Amino acid sequence: CVTWPGRVPEGKRIDGLTYALDLHATILDYAGVQPAEGIESKSLRPLIEGKTDKTHDALHGAVFAHASCAHPEGEATRSAARDVYAIYVRTDRWKYVLYTQAVGAKNQKYIWTVAQMGEPPERSKGQQNLYDLDADPYEMNDLSARPEHKARLAAFRKQALDWCQALGAQTLVG
Repeated sequence: CVTWPGRVPEGKRIDGLTYALDLHATILDYAGVQPAEGIESKSLRPLIEGKTDKTHDALHGAVFAHASCAHPEGEATRSAARDVYAIYVRTDRWKYVLYTQAVGAKNQKYIWTVAQMGEPPERSKGQQNLYDLDADPYEMNDLSARPEHKARLAAFRKQALDWCQALGAQTLVG
């Protein structure tokens, strides 16, 4: 929900895909300042003012370990290659996750939060998850093993790895 008395109607809701970082570009846009080139932040102003209904076709991200200080190598060796355990692509309909390292009981204290909502998932490095958010908004049915989604998985995997490479990150999954 976005509010700005006199500029944005109270309770204005944006349903499209957005990053929290988009607030940065939005504030700069309203201030008349151009955001830096090459960042994924996009102004939400066109959405707020009803000039478009979409800002991003897809969102990309990395999921970092919540307690990097608990890693056996300690805090001093922090790096994306060590601390990212999954990367993802999210569209209006689909959510794709690629695990860049194994997740489970062995690294639970490093990966999982203290205020966990259950046990961490058991995942192997390179494992993928695919969810149809229209049919399964709570992500209960992983479709990654279904043959009819093979091409979709390959396309999302490429998108996720291309996103990492564009950011200058070393390849996280072989």
